[in-house]
Amino acid sequence: MTVTAERRWGAGVEGVGLILFTGTRHLGFAETDGEGQARFDFVPFGVMGVSASMPEGFRPKDPVGGDTRTFRIGYGGSDSVTFTVLREAPGDLEVRVEDPQGAAVEGVRLELFAPDGVVAAFESDATGERRFSDLPFGEYGVRALPGPGYQVEGAIAEVDGLVVEGDWLERTILVLERCIGSIRVETVRDDGASLADVPVTLYTSDGEVDTARTDGAGVAAFPGLFCGDYGVRTAGRAGYALVTPATGFVDGLLVGHQEERIARFTFRRR
Repeated sequence: MTVTAERRWGAGVEGVGLILFTGTRHLGFAETDGEGQARFDFVPFGVMGVSASMPEGFRPKDPVGGDTRTFRIGYGGSDSVTFTVLREAPGDLEVRVEDPQGAAVEGVRLELFAPDGVVAAFESDATGERRFSDLPFGEYGVRALPGPGYQVEGAIAEVDGLVVEGDWLERTILVLERCIGSIRVETVRDDGASLADVPVTLYTSDGEVDTARTDGAGVAAFPGLFCGDYGVRTAGRAGYALVTPATGFVDGLLVGHQEERIARFTFRRR
């Protein structure tokens, strides 16, 4: 049977000590060569195990049980075992933020974190990328806090389990989809006819977003809005009195992805 010790990209690791065993009996000893391989011949059939002892500065990819493999050899059969090995040295990590079509997303707040807390906070640039060099060996994660305008469950997109090691560039991609909808404002007379040239203001709790006047069909459209909670108001039009809503505004227009919300104002001639 053949035993291979290799890095994540397939390069062999020399000098990994191996013990072939069954139960508590040691059946053979070997060490991986320059290709990261070792071979045990004349292995009896049955349930076997191989344990690996890593050279200094290396460790198994899986910290729990990663240094042992068990397998079953049939009569006259053969098998192969592979250990994935990490180098305990600083490495690099690259983060990219993109939309579902692969285009870079700029201006998203991001955090790089380790098990003991946040390592760095930053924003994605025009390339959507950020690279960290010479990070200490270990496991990391990246989370995006994109704010309004994105479809993200729980307001956070997160990737963890990123292993940084020597000689390796760990890459990860966060995919964020824009959450876009629209609002349509209709202004009509109390006899059902459209009423044009009525000023309307679109707003959120943070303030005014946009203004428009209704067209000949009595419609003012606000397309391409980030998902969220909006309101519209009108100051009315000369010669007409507002009938509904009497307050002159409509709140609670919750815009979802690819959804259109409609607000209507009804007037009567004075």
